[in-house]
Amino acid sequence: MLTFSLLSIVAAASRKKSPNLPVYEADYPALAPRGRAMPVSMLDHPMIAPDIERMGPAMERKYRNLEKMMTFIDTSSNNITRYWVYGCWCFQMGDYPMRQGVGAPQDEVDKTCKHHKECYMCAKKDHGQECVPEETGYSHKGAYDKVTGDAFIRCMDPVGTCKRQICECDRAMAERLEPASAGDNGWNAAHHAFYGGFDSRSKCLRMDHTGAGNDFKVQCCGTDGDRVPYKFHKDGSGKQCCGGNIFDSDIQECCSGDQVASIGSC
Repeated sequence: MLTFSLLSIVAAASRKKSPNLPVYEADYPALAPRGRAMPVSMLDHPMIAPDIERMGPAMERKYRNLEKMMTFIDTSSNNITRYWVYGCWCFQMGDYPMRQGVGAPQDEVDKTCKHHKECYMCAKKDHGQECVPEETGYSHKGAYDKVTGDAFIRCMDPVGTCKRQICECDRAMAERLEPASAGDNGWNAAHHAFYGGFDSRSKCLRMDHTGAGNDFKVQCCGTDGDRVPYKFHKDGSGKQCCGGNIFDSDIQECCSGDQVASIGSC
């Protein structure tokens, strides 16, 4: 059984006064875990805050909302800046740090950030150029499972909308960063630009792709929050999507019930 004890936190600016600024409507439990210290915010860090300020108020709102999500899920996190300029994909410097990244992920945290950016890419592909992650607000709720005590986030906008898909991307990242950080091949100071001197320019090299680019198209596969892009051959060979799972159509086929099996074994 789930319970919501909710305190509404609504962005102050109205859509009429600031039509281009995202509005985030977030409901979180009124009572925070006892004894928990407020985590260090990206917006308070002397090396990060000026960069976010330069990007404008829309990005500041985006980061504040993301931080609330991340710290609600991960109660052990005391310093959100540990994810800024981390690896090849986590909050990289530039005009669009929510979408920038290149090269092979350095660890599980970096993989989570790469997946988040791919999720944004698919939202834009699914809903068109007007679906801009940095400028799309959404509605969501946070609560604790009454049995397990685990925190979770529920996106509230209608399924199939840009808002819902962007929210699901952010929710998925917030929920996955903690286990990615703590597990094997998890967070490593050596992969952080500030704390370990990680140089993304020399370590994050664009991966070469072989084959004629014009022979391939890019599609997305998966459910909201887990959608990822993949390249498929125009003649129908190679990768395909089956019920949210990518499979190799040269050796596999999509069976009834969206099950993937070897060719001829459905």
